[in-house]
Amino acid sequence: MNNFIEGSRKCSPRIPDEKWMEVQPILIALYTVNTLPEVMAIMEHDHQFFATRRQYVHRFQAWKIKKYKNKEASPESATEGPVLKERPAEAFPPLTQAPLATRIPPVHTFTDPPVSSIHAALVREQSDWTSQLVSAVDKTRCLRLADMLFALGDFHHCFNINATLWDHQHPQDYHITCVRTAQSLAQAGLVRPNVESDVSYSQENDETWTATLSEFLWAYTFDWDRDVGHRLVQIGKIVSKIVDDPYGQDFLKPLAPRGPCLDVLAYIFFRAGLVRYNRQCQDDSVDIPRVLQQFLSQQPAFQQGPDLEFDPLLHLDSLTSCLSWCAETLSATADISPEMIPGADGNPVAQAYALLCTLWSLSLSPQAEASGTGPDFSPLTWANTSKRQLGIAPTELLGAVVCMITAAAAQHNNRDIRVPQTLRQRALAGAHALRGLDSNELIYRFLGQVWAANESLAFRADGPPHGSRHDVEMVEAARGFVAESLGICLPPLGQGAVVYPLVLAGFDTVG
Repeated sequence: MNNFIEGSRKCSPRIPDEKWMEVQPILIALYTVNTLPEVMAIMEHDHQFFATRRQYVHRFQAWKIKKYKNKEASPESATEGPVLKERPAEAFPPLTQAPLATRIPPVHTFTDPPVSSIHAALVREQSDWTSQLVSAVDKTRCLRLADMLFALGDFHHCFNINATLWDHQHPQDYHITCVRTAQSLAQAGLVRPNVESDVSYSQENDETWTATLSEFLWAYTFDWDRDVGHRLVQIGKIVSKIVDDPYGQDFLKPLAPRGPCLDVLAYIFFRAGLVRYNRQCQDDSVDIPRVLQQFLSQQPAFQQGPDLEFDPLLHLDSLTSCLSWCAETLSATADISPEMIPGADGNPVAQAYALLCTLWSLSLSPQAEASGTGPDFSPLTWANTSKRQLGIAPTELLGAVVCMITAAAAQHNNRDIRVPQTLRQRALAGAHALRGLDSNELIYRFLGQVWAANESLAFRADGPPHGSRHDVEMVEAARGFVAESLGICLPPLGQGAVVYPLVLAGFDTVG
């Protein structure tokens, strides 16, 4: 089955009732002797009829089509009335429960150009400095630079560094960063073949978030393709496979976790996929807040233990540890100079850049690095556990916490007429306000900040963001500070550069 050659299938928005009535006899005949995925495959291949699984389920329920589990039941009885699965006793079944998803045939047909031609196109786009950087600078500093460029919003150079390191060493998870930061068809084309291999491998184990995330990654590599069907159909297939609504309410099927206690990357790509799906299938939209709440309930950090006083932050102490380290560092350091970032005197986003650069540089100090290798009481324990607990790099965690602090400081200033006068004092007040939140509110605020920083992923196919000249100036100043701190010569952004400036978010109810 080929859904992507010559754009044979776009997204399935709304199919007219007349079209459904035309194919009703065929569907009833097929459904009595085949599974729903088999019916979908036959209808696509033999009748060029394309609909999502959710649309089929809605239509069969409207027609009162009944599917018997007893194989000896007569086909004539198939229209007597719907038989639905019993609703689980628990709203969100534990991960140990058997998966509910029915296997769906592979939906991928890889017809992309060979890797060599894509690589050649990317090489023409990349600057010589990237290869020189990887050859002359140790891997640790290259990764620190790439991670910080991502946090600052310079996705283009972050991609170039990661892609070059990946090309030399193929380390784990580089492809995820490359998909997140790709800015052109050539860049996405370089990543796609490697993501394809993950998708092809995971077809046999598709009841996991590892497989689902790989499918989302693959779909997003088509964001610059002229045929929108490549990405829209794939997103629809993924959402229809893992989100069901047999009782009129959306239900996220349990998938085995990837490993992190709270999988932030899976959350980002899943939420972006739901937004994309709802934009294209408005008549069959998903209740995003409900489904995301179910996603959280299935994460290891939120699995209820024997203790009735269960606190998810027990498994996510990298978040609280990073927040505490920021507060303690702000208390001990001299005032932060806003002059390093243009407009930091009155612009909260520019202040966040100044705060992030300052705290990041202090985290790299010899004293901090020495203590960061110590036991659990080390002030940089969060840097050692962020990947395992949240699935993200320490720099991304620090960037999110800094934005949370800055947003909280702005809210504090709006409520209190006794506004602290210095940037350090305002940030310290914001950090103390966050430390006073309960566990759930802190986690939701963190997820809201993470989503605000990555929301552009849901709309990336619409085109690059319309950043202002001041946005470019802020990013340019911050990346210059970072490069100087690492002793690396970084080329300027250049005229017409696309940047993704920091975003300050407040409380988020997950959806």
